Amino acid sequence: MFRVSEDMTFEEASFFNKTVVAQDIVTVEFDFAGLPKQVVKKCGEAFPRILLDMEAAANHRKWASKRHIVVDAVVVEKNDSEIILDLGDQPGFLLKKEWVSSEAKERYREGKPISVYVLKVKKAASTVNVFLSRQSRNLPAVLLKSRLPWHVFVCVYRKAGQKSVILTDCPVADKTLQAARKYVEEELGDRLKLKPL
Repeated sequence: MFRVSEDMTFEEASFFNKTVVAQDIVTVEFDFAGLPKQVVKKCGEAFPRILLDMEAAANHRKWASKRHIVVDAVVVEKNDSEIILDLGDQPGFLLKKEWVSSEAKERYREGKPISVYVLKVKKAASTVNVFLSRQSRNLPAVLLKSRLPWHVFVCVYRKAGQKSVILTDCPVADKTLQAARKYVEEELGDRLKLKPL
């Protein structure tokens, strides 16, 4: 649908409707079969690529909105430079620099579930690459936040697989915080030191 004088000129609109006036809405219908064969052929070649690009753009938007949060994944394959993870509808990549060396043998085995931090999302042509981390300083705080979303958590120090210092507005002695703390310590192998914000 086109609005006359905004989306198309009077001359163009009169081609479809001889009685057109300003601000009329003109509905245009094309008979694809009536187009020249070369145009139909080119459209047939381009259409699958356009669909792939549209799908990749939607997938990129979906995963870009998950940047800086924690997602669950399953280890699919490990090689010397990266671990490929199944994120459900999308593969993810845990590059070696984002591994925690103390976890390498036990945690990164095929079929093992793992929580990972979405570091960045890149779109290359019709492919979306999701890069993940187990090293991120934010990972312990984001895991705590996923368990206690009404509180604030800020990780000010982390030596991955060993120790993290987290500031919070939650009373440190709170039982729900202690339960979340236990979960995060088991998941990451970090000893958490919680301090008031």
